[in-house]
Amino acid sequence: MKKLACFAIALFIIQLTMAQIPSGFSYQTVVRGVSGSILANSDVKMRISILKETTSGIPVSTEIFATKTSSIGLVNLVIGSLDASFKLIDWSKGPYFLKVEVDEKGGTDFSFVGTSQLLSVPYAFHARKAESANESDPLFTAWDKSSGIYIKESQITDLKHFKNSDETDPVFSVSPASKITALDITNWNKPELDPVFNISPAKNISSNDILRWNAKSDFDGKFTSLTSLPTFHQIAFSGDFNDLLNKPANMISISQAPQKGDILYFDGTKWTRLPIGKEGQFLTIDLTGLPIWK
Repeated sequence: MKKLACFAIALFIIQLTMAQIPSGFSYQTVVRGVSGSILANSDVKMRISILKETTSGIPVSTEIFATKTSSIGLVNLVIGSLDASFKLIDWSKGPYFLKVEVDEKGGTDFSFVGTSQLLSVPYAFHARKAESANESDPLFTAWDKSSGIYIKESQITDLKHFKNSDETDPVFSVSPASKITALDITNWNKPELDPVFNISPAKNISSNDILRWNAKSDFDGKFTSLTSLPTFHQIAFSGDFNDLLNKPANMISISQAPQKGDILYFDGTKWTRLPIGKEGQFLTIDLTGLPIWK
């Protein structure tokens, strides 16, 4: 089996910041061929595995990098950038070892290069646990946080205009709201007591009146449908004049039905009908003043 010499300058660089723990670390090495010569400007593939507990332990993360060497055979990798399981490694349960394999032709026929133990630098990832660590400060734990924090006014040296006694909001002071009193608020929703409205006809308009305001078709035209009907005296409906009440005086009473050409005259007591005369007769007045045909 061919033996590939990887000049394993295992240079691990971890960039730590206060804001975030990185999810990988840098790895540099110089790759040499079977003959021992540097593989400069060559396309190679490298398989990097992290083993747990021993040099032949179970891989907890494996990544394959397709990269190109520099003019001096150098490659730069970021271990942990390709495999999601890298983020799940519990660095507190080591030790861990780095296993390196290379295919100098860029294929998948990997040759074993070597295994080295990961020492203190990669264990900076263990600091990630601080993000979820439980507070163990006995003073903090004993503090009753439900009661909040009380700061006395005497503990603050510069309150300026935060005290209620010297509130001088210039916008509020010139607004109509500054004139609203407690009594105004109490009377806010009380019934309207307008003296002008109380003596006006509008006060007696009911909700039913408003509903019927424009209902012109409500009246059916019948006398009995009217309100405030006048009172009439009782009258007879038999058709006989004598059945009427409060009959007027000096009414003409005719015992027989009049005929065409008849003459009515007053005989001093009552009205009398004078039948029409015959052809050739003349209407005259007798000595008593009564009309007569001759």
